[in-house]
Amino acid sequence: VFNVFRYNLKDLIDLVNGKAQNVNDQDGYGLEADVAWTISTKTKLVTNYAWQHSKNSKTGATIANAPARQASVGLRYQATSSCSINPQANWVADRARAPGDTRPKINDYILADLTLRCDAEKMPIEWAASVRNALDADVREPSSASIPHDYPLDRRSVYFEATYHFDRI
Repeated sequence: VFNVFRYNLKDLIDLVNGKAQNVNDQDGYGLEADVAWTISTKTKLVTNYAWQHSKNSKTGATIANAPARQASVGLRYQATSSCSINPQANWVADRARAPGDTRPKINDYILADLTLRCDAEKMPIEWAASVRNALDADVREPSSASIPHDYPLDRRSVYFEATYHFDRI
C-alpha cells in the first residue's frame, strides 16, 4: 500500500499571552508505504515507512516535535499451530524543536519489542506475553521547554495479556 498526502489546516488554537486563540495555520505533505511479504507458510515480514514535512504557513517554521521520518519492521513467525513469535522494531527520526527552544536536538530512536502470542482456536483463552523496549533504550519524546529533559518513555517492561472468547465455549 502506498499513500501520498497533502493537507492545509486553518485557525489552529495556540496560547497567546496565556489565552487560547485561533492564530496558526499549518501546511504539510508526505508519503507512507506498507509492504508485507509472505516468506513462507509460517513467516511473514511486515514493514512501514512514513515521511512528512509540516510547517507553519505564516512563519515557514517546521512544526515542532512531529517526526519527519518513521519506519517499522516486524516478523510474524508461526512457531506452532497456535503460537506465534513476533519481534518488531520501530524507528522515529528528525523531530524539530519549537522556535526559540535552545535545548539540544531531539534524539532519534529505535525501540525493539518481542511478543509471544498463543491462540488455540478451540480454546476460549488467548494470551500474549511481550517485552517492550527489549534493549532497554533511554528514549524520550519531546516536551515543551518547561520540561527540560523531555518525556521519558518506559524502559524495558513486560506485559501479559489474556482474552476470553465467549463464542468459543
